[in-house]
Amino acid sequence: MNIKMKATLLALSLTILAGCSSTPTGLDRKALAANKIASVDLTAPEQITYTRSQGASRATSLIGGGLVGALVGMGVDGAINMNRASTIAPVIKAMGNYNTNEVFRRKLAAMRGPSFAPGLKVNSHKVPVESAVNVLNVATSYVLSSNHQAVGVTAVSKIKPTAKSSIYARKFSATSPIDMGLKQGEKINATQWLTKNPSKLKQAIESAMDNIIQQISVDINTGTPAKSS
Repeated sequence: MNIKMKATLLALSLTILAGCSSTPTGLDRKALAANKIASVDLTAPEQITYTRSQGASRATSLIGGGLVGALVGMGVDGAINMNRASTIAPVIKAMGNYNTNEVFRRKLAAMRGPSFAPGLKVNSHKVPVESAVNVLNVATSYVLSSNHQAVGVTAVSKIKPTAKSSIYARKFSATSPIDMGLKQGEKINATQWLTKNPSKLKQAIESAMDNIIQQISVDINTGTPAKSS
C-alpha cells in the first residue's frame, strides 16, 4: 500500500470518527478507574504533510457549477495540492529521520491519571485498526499551514469500555505557530527558512502535540473540556 493510499485511509478514518464524535456517548470514568486503560492503538503518519486545498471544489459546489464545474474545481484543487506537496518536500527532507508517529507514541505512553494504568503500552499503526474492548484508539494527522508558518494537529479518540457499552468518541485539534522571530512588518520566505531551521518546526509540532495529549488526558480522566490553542 503506497503512502498516498495510507494517507487517504487515515483522513477517511478521521472524518468518519469525527462524525461519530458529534453526538458522543457518555463515558463511565468510575468504571474506567476500576478497570484502567492499559493499552492504546495509535494510527499516525510518520511525517507532517501539507494543508490540502478544497476551496475550488467547494466554491463550484456553492454556485451550482454542476458536473463540469465540479470537475474543474477538483482539477484546480489537485494542481494546488501537487504544488504544495512539491513545496513541502525539502522541508521534510531537512527534518531528517524525525518520525511524528514515534514522537506522538512516546507522548501518549506518558499519559497518567485515574483512567490509565501505569506503564501504558502504545501500539503504532500506519493504517486504521479496530481496537479491542477497553483499548483507547487514537488517530492523528499533522499538517503545515498553507503559508508554512503554523502547524495544525488533529486527533480522534475512541474507546469501547466494555463489550456491552457504546463507543465513546471525541475529536481534538490544536494549532501552534512556528517561532520565526519575525519583527513587525518583516517578510521572509517561510519555506526556505524552515529548511534551515527544522528544529523550530519540530518545536511547533510537539507544542501542538502536547496540547492534544492534554486534551485527551483530561477528557478520558475527568471529562472537563480542555482548551485548544
